[in-house]
Amino acid sequence: MAENNTEQDISSVPILTGTNFSEWYGRITILLQSKDLLDVCEKSLDPEASTTLSNKWKKLSYEAVNIIASRVSNQVFLECVNQETIINSHLL
Repeated sequence: MAENNTEQDISSVPILTGTNFSEWYGRITILLQSKDLLDVCEKSLDPEASTTLSNKWKKLSYEAVNIIASRVSNQVFLECVNQETIINSHLL
């Protein structure tokens, strides 16, 4: 059931087309906050962080990238996602 709720939560965010940024940004921000993923998008990991914290941060970052990438159009995806941003939610 939790998976279903997650899918419903994600599908409530409109697809970013380039003309609906304000609505998309508000909804994606609320969703990322509710999943404790917003910090990995807005902050950088301390370079001196422990391996455990670094691994946790990477996992959360990958989850955030997955959610964000699933809610953008193909055109926006191709403009924003590259080899560097695909693994770093802070850059995306």
